[in-house]
Amino acid sequence: MEKDNYSTVKNFGNQWNIFNENEGYYASQEIFQDLLKPLLEIDFFLDKTVADIGSGTGRIVKILSKLKVKKIYAIEPSESFDILKNGNYDNNNIEFIKSRGQDFNLSEKIDIFLSIGVLHHIYDPEKVMQNCIKYIKKGGLIFVWLYAKEGNEIYLFFFKFIHLFTAKMDDKYLLKFVDFLHFFLKIYINLCRFIKLPMQKYMLNVIGKMNSKNQKLTIFDQLNPVYSKYYTKSEVYELLSKSGFTEIKIFKRHGYSYSAIGIKT
Repeated sequence: MEKDNYSTVKNFGNQWNIFNENEGYYASQEIFQDLLKPLLEIDFFLDKTVADIGSGTGRIVKILSKLKVKKIYAIEPSESFDILKNGNYDNNNIEFIKSRGQDFNLSEKIDIFLSIGVLHHIYDPEKVMQNCIKYIKKGGLIFVWLYAKEGNEIYLFFFKFIHLFTAKMDDKYLLKFVDFLHFFLKIYINLCRFIKLPMQKYMLNVIGKMNSKNQKLTIFDQLNPVYSKYYTKSEVYELLSKSGFTEIKIFKRHGYSYSAIGIKT
């Protein structure tokens, strides 16, 4: 299991060295608010101490740096750490920590943990959650975003077959395959404007708003990781509750994913 987790870290380190720019809708306050609603509002982060688990190249850190938060902890274990650390941020009170989610240590307790698009790539996410709750203030919270299983059955049927090959591909060949798939993605997005198709809301409200480079990143991000788990709603609830979080709220986002919060009481 540990070996598998290290493979995931290496996998994403390579990915973020290829896709290392945070721009457009992909790195905007608009998409951040879309991730949070209806569970949280952006104003909630004002003067809060926030930690971002699996910061990658700093997309969420860049967004947070514009929101007048008190302090940001950016936690990333992969070789993209230098890209993260050398990013252009509007907030100077950022502490960068090169560590896996289950291993990091903080010098204080904080208000909010964010885990956006991370836990579904970790074999043992419970360890990450248990480490997070140690550093959350009483009344503080965690926000997670995870792939959803319900509603994605058709997509998963094809994805599981394709992923058997793409997870083993050299990145240069995977990039060529991504270029090929991107052509059909653009057609599919346009069809969604006129026809009710699977993942229509996600295509129109999220992917369709991204530029081509970030659309390709999204495809690559689906096909590249060695491990991805698509969660049922009950599994999301169980993940938070077993780690000690209460007052759990879960929202199905665009029919494709789950956003959830839990409180430390």
